[in-house]
Amino acid sequence: MKTKSDSDNLRFLGCFFEAGCGQKTLHMLWLRIFYLLKPLIPRKIQILLRRRRARAIWRRVGRNCLPQNYVAEKPVRWPEPYLAAAIVTHDVETDVGQANIDALRKIESSYGVTSCWNFVVKRYQVDQALVRQLANNGHEIGVHGLYHDGKEFSSPRVFKERWKAIERAAREWGARGFRSPSLLYDEALLKTIGMSWDSSMPSWDPFQPGSPGCGRFFPFMLNEQCVELPVSLWQDFTLFEELEFRSISVWRKQIDFVYESHGLITVIVHPDYMLSEERLGYFRELLEYLLAKDRLWMTTPAQIADWVRGVSISPKKDWRPIANPSPQQNRMFQNTESCSPVNGRRFGGSLATLRKPWRALHEQK
Repeated sequence: MKTKSDSDNLRFLGCFFEAGCGQKTLHMLWLRIFYLLKPLIPRKIQILLRRRRARAIWRRVGRNCLPQNYVAEKPVRWPEPYLAAAIVTHDVETDVGQANIDALRKIESSYGVTSCWNFVVKRYQVDQALVRQLANNGHEIGVHGLYHDGKEFSSPRVFKERWKAIERAAREWGARGFRSPSLLYDEALLKTIGMSWDSSMPSWDPFQPGSPGCGRFFPFMLNEQCVELPVSLWQDFTLFEELEFRSISVWRKQIDFVYESHGLITVIVHPDYMLSEERLGYFRELLEYLLAKDRLWMTTPAQIADWVRGVSISPKKDWRPIANPSPQQNRMFQNTESCSPVNGRRFGGSLATLRKPWRALHEQK
């Protein structure tokens, strides 16, 4: 039976989950409190509260998964003959996820897709043989934080100490990129990293505990060496665990939006949550939908980063559209007019202004 103290604690924790992403200083304070208390909160209670928070945010954005306003920027000119690019990434959060890698890898192999696998350095015993095997099979390896405890960017001192261990792991694994756990980041600290690429900034994701996003759908230079690859699709945990959706309809709309903008489609699929045949089926649908897109460059983060920096590479030109795609697969995004601003932040630009620079680039040839 719950005591009055238990009820008070749940209401206290619920404040954070209901709040979403509010005033920055207050929100970061709640975030620190939550991560301090998180180890004491039963997993079932965490999921319950996160679902409550996610539904509130979903209502707040008008049940629409596309942003209305975002940064108007000069698009990347992709290598010929590609119109847009996509990278499939996997954040391996626990040993359960590591044990489930083979199930996702077999699906990717059946479609001829290579992806990026991001491992946590010290949360579990990373299988070094598996890391080498993935790399030998053409997949990329990335680093997904030190402990996955939300404290990487808690202070410059903590960041500096942890980054030394992250760099050591990157050298051991042959990793060229980084993604912050839970997409929590401090932009000023992130700009100091010496990786080839980073993928810690969501394009627009109001469900994330940190920033709702950078408002960008193209890769951009984070510093002189590192290319930022914004996460342009909402995470699988949000869709299938928090919102309890039973289809990839949100992913389809977001893919169409970024593809039509000639941007970079970056998706995170956690092996930790792809534990049923139904979830693995969603992953198959995702790959099929991406492969059905005409002249979509399916590649890895490092190749995108090299291209942006102007490094000469030879991308594959044997993209594989699905024979006789369904009308649903070919349908473009709808109802963008009803999208809400990004947590009250208004980005400049629209889809029309985003398309024009890309066309101008190709008309100059």
